[in-house]
Amino acid sequence: MYYRLVLVFVTAMLSACGGGGATYIEPEATPVPTATPEPDDTSALPGGSSNLPDLEEKSTLPGQVVEKQFTVTGIDQPVSFSVSGGEYSVNGGAFTSEPATVEEGDVVTVRVLAASEFATTVTARITSGSSSFNFNVTTVPADTSPDEFLFSLQRDVELASVQTSPVVFVSGINTPVSVSISNGEYALDNGEYTSSPGTITNGQAFRIRLLSSNEFATQTSAAITVGDYTTTFSALTRANIPAPELVVVFPRENSMISRPMTTVRGTAINQKGIQSVTVNGSEASILPYAGLQEIEWSADVYLSPGDNYVTISSVDGTGERSGVISYKIRREVEIPIEFSVDYDNNRVIGIGPQSSLVSVSLSDGSLEHIAQLRNAGGFDSSCLRSATGEFYYAAMDGSNFQTYNILSYNLNTGESRSLGAINIEPEILGYDNNLISSSFKNLVCDSKYNSLYGMVNYRDINGGVIHTIVYRITLEEIPVISVFLETGDQGFENWIPHFMGYDSDGLVTNYGVDLGDIQHIDLNDKTVTTLIPGFDHFNFTLTTDLASDRIFYVTASGIESTHIQTFQEVLLSYVPNDSPLSLPQSNDIEYISELDRLIVSDRELNALIQVNVATGERSILAKDGLGEGPPILSPNGMVMNASETKVYLVDSGGNAGEKILEIDLATGDRRKLGNINGSYNYRVGGIALDESANIVYASVNDVIFAVDVETERQEIIASSSVGTGAVYQDISDLILDKPNNRLLFIDGYEDALFSVNLTTKVRSLVSKPGVRGEGEAFDNPVALELQSNGDKIYIAAQLAEIIVEVDLETGNRERVIDSCVDSTGNNYWSNFESMQNIKLDRYNNYLYIMSDAFMRINLATGQCEGRNTIVPNDVVVTHNNSLLIADWGNLGVLDFKSGARAVISK
Repeated sequence: MYYRLVLVFVTAMLSACGGGGATYIEPEATPVPTATPEPDDTSALPGGSSNLPDLEEKSTLPGQVVEKQFTVTGIDQPVSFSVSGGEYSVNGGAFTSEPATVEEGDVVTVRVLAASEFATTVTARITSGSSSFNFNVTTVPADTSPDEFLFSLQRDVELASVQTSPVVFVSGINTPVSVSISNGEYALDNGEYTSSPGTITNGQAFRIRLLSSNEFATQTSAAITVGDYTTTFSALTRANIPAPELVVVFPRENSMISRPMTTVRGTAINQKGIQSVTVNGSEASILPYAGLQEIEWSADVYLSPGDNYVTISSVDGTGERSGVISYKIRREVEIPIEFSVDYDNNRVIGIGPQSSLVSVSLSDGSLEHIAQLRNAGGFDSSCLRSATGEFYYAAMDGSNFQTYNILSYNLNTGESRSLGAINIEPEILGYDNNLISSSFKNLVCDSKYNSLYGMVNYRDINGGVIHTIVYRITLEEIPVISVFLETGDQGFENWIPHFMGYDSDGLVTNYGVDLGDIQHIDLNDKTVTTLIPGFDHFNFTLTTDLASDRIFYVTASGIESTHIQTFQEVLLSYVPNDSPLSLPQSNDIEYISELDRLIVSDRELNALIQVNVATGERSILAKDGLGEGPPILSPNGMVMNASETKVYLVDSGGNAGEKILEIDLATGDRRKLGNINGSYNYRVGGIALDESANIVYASVNDVIFAVDVETERQEIIASSSVGTGAVYQDISDLILDKPNNRLLFIDGYEDALFSVNLTTKVRSLVSKPGVRGEGEAFDNPVALELQSNGDKIYIAAQLAEIIVEVDLETGNRERVIDSCVDSTGNNYWSNFESMQNIKLDRYNNYLYIMSDAFMRINLATGQCEGRNTIVPNDVVVTHNNSLLIADWGNLGVLDFKSGARAVISK
């Protein structure tokens, strides 16, 4: 008889600590024939075999519990059952290691605890009846090689920046493994970053961080090792694409602005383009400039008196990088050009050129900006009543130039009020009033009669002053304005003064413009007392000291006085006409008896000069200029060195003498070179620089001087007595033709272009209508500019109002410019024979023209732009398109588009 025992095994592996496991199902055993059992046969195995093949489990983790389940079949009676090295359970009962019996159909589960070490076998011996077999549980080998993980390269990161990797979860290991890092740090889960070695387990998270290089386009890597697997996390810094580059074109750093608001303009460039520009936190206007990567920006900036710092920032086209610059500009603390003495507070109070109300301490010259007035100022058109702190002034009505408002500003309360208005429109009998101009000249305060007196002059545009009216403004609660005195009144039939002052209880005026008496007019009965008869000094301004029977006045010679009783004239103070303390354009003068001192304002010097009456010594009480050295007065031409650090300027001197100045563009300091001062008010021509030879050339009248920049050694290159060759009379302008070792110059009398060889001093005629060269004549040439190729020259013909191009080889002439019509149809070209100068902008191919208007013409396209608000004497253009201008009294910089200007040296 054969017995059939079928074992169906199901394997379960459980973690010894209660974790999950995997299920293993053994295939059904193949039936084997067994011997015929005895009736009481208890063998559990077919055929009565004593042993069955061992059962193997080889994929177990250390410490796991492995279970095997089978069903007993093929027996007809209970048999004994036992497990050594493990436990078993019958039909879901409790596990035990004690022997028992099993019957047909019982479900037996055997469990074994795997070894705690890797690659180790634990054996359980299963015995059923007379048969037995081994259940071998072998733990897997240790796996310290995690599944591969990789990091992508972090590109275009910022220099010296912290870069952090994505989070990685470790997989593919079955045992804790070591973790270490070089050139970086790691953090497990949400822990702190560390660079020290540690341990990581399967399923645990980590991340890496490193510090990028401080060099452009440089890769930095951190190598991390998990178990026996190593990989890197890398960051590549961005290429050297700089932050947006900002350039300020206007105004230059450390320059000085006279107005409370100015336009700041410049350019910004970046390879990624420019997204935005802000100036002092406000967004600037931007326009394309030289392509998609460069823009022009501009913004209006309000300035406080004194130093102001302007911060400009820009963001590139990606929004990622920004550039920032900060620089200083200065708003001029204006020097009062007309002022009154505030005896109670030991100061002078007055109005500056841009209508600022300013005080100046008589002790130390310190300046204080008090208030910004509107449309104020004229020739001595203000006065102060110290007792009440009321400062009175005349201000032109902004909507009607024929109306002046009489206003007051209280220095104690800061309150302003209007006293009324005076209409100065001409209504002079016997004259064509269309040919009469009028101006408000003087305002004086009279404390005795509690009134103001204002003088208005009427001038024939073809002659001098023809009529004068003095108005009285009462300082009552409701002021009254009335005519106090007028030319033609009884006793004043020929009274046409151009000056009015106040002393004690009367007005002090001159009787006539030229040879008039100095008179005192009593304010009560208008009685006239002649102080000085036949006063014949041409003067700029005067003041009185009737207590000492003196008047003081400024003339071209200096500061003088005349005694009222003896008429003795005294030159109190004289300095050479090229002195920094000369008075080329005095505006007001006051005598302070307690100090025996005169205070004089000079508009060109932008200074208050104090004069010791006893000694005649002059000194500066207050100034707000830029740079030290001899003053710029009446510049005629300038040239800049190649490094754009210095400008050389020739100055006709106005009421002083001619001079050459070297101006440091960083500091504004001025240095006089050589001595070209002849009989001043000569005709001063152009200026040229031979930088390689350290020579500056300048002309005065018919003389060309060469001055060594370092030694100041001076030589005459051409004059009526120096040099040979072509005959000329006068020099209007000159320019250096370095490749040909010569100067080119024009003669306005001869209407000709000449050259002079710098070695031989031989002069040659280059072009003259009717003599050499064909084509357009130039009538009264006043300026010239050598073209970049050096074979042609532009000449400005003043009387013909044209620009002529001259071929330097043949002398042929061709008209090239005779109009300037802008894109809106405005014609800026003058028909008044007023062209003064021309200058090439070699960076942008513009020709600047200085005439009635200031124009520039694009020589490539012919497009013209113009401005009527300012016409400088000369210009030069820097490499970053900053437009330097030589103007009366200063060297400055001009923003052509807005018309704003700033001072570099003054």
